[in-house]
Amino acid sequence: MELRSLSHAELSLYLEARAPEIRKLPPDHRDAIVRMAVRLVGRDVAPRFILAAVDSTARLLQKPVIQTTSRPPLPEAVENPPFEAHRAAARKLAEHTRAAIREAHAARRSNEVRKVRGMLRGIDRGQLCEALGDEGERLCREIDGALARLVWPVRRGRPRSQRALV
Repeated sequence: MELRSLSHAELSLYLEARAPEIRKLPPDHRDAIVRMAVRLVGRDVAPRFILAAVDSTARLLQKPVIQTTSRPPLPEAVENPPFEAHRAAARKLAEHTRAAIREAHAARRSNEVRKVRGMLRGIDRGQLCEALGDEGERLCREIDGALARLVWPVRRGRPRSQRALV
């Protein structure tokens, strides 16, 4: 059957005969389904696809809509850590950095120098400057100075006095 030649009322009757679920719907839903079918006919969609779309839409509209009167609670706003906690973390970072610099000044043995170099290089300078501001920049300069003093080559193995002469 050529659906293009049918009028709006004839198409409505044709759809009601082919998809009986449409009869159970209120008139506004039936009109919406017929308008959808008219748009599909205008796009040259095959009649069996139009009937499948009409049938599934009618079944979907028959299902009861569950309306909730209360909305689900909104997630709590994520608060930034309190100012005092932020300051405590910044103080702890500064103390850790100062302790590492003191340890660098005290390092004498090669294993101590290697350990302290790794510790100083592992400090996140960006975080230090961000958390402490000007004090962080001053600590970064102190780290640079301590690393410059630790530049001498660290020998591995026995000292020359203990090496066996071959």
